[in-house]
Amino acid sequence: MANQRQEYGFESLASYQHALKLMQAAYKLASDLPAFERYNLADQIRRSALSVTLNIA
Repeated sequence: MANQRQEYGFESLASYQHALKLMQAAYKLASDLPAFERYNLADQIRRSALSVTLNIA
């Protein structure tokens, strides 16, 4: 069977595309935080950005 990727309707939405960019930016920001903020704040930033993306999906 060929390795085909199924595309869903939400993947073409502009809001979903923006959410993916937001998630990338959030992960970068979280990794650039100082060490003492890296656990609590970084985790919250990553989870909130992922939540936006998943709620659109």
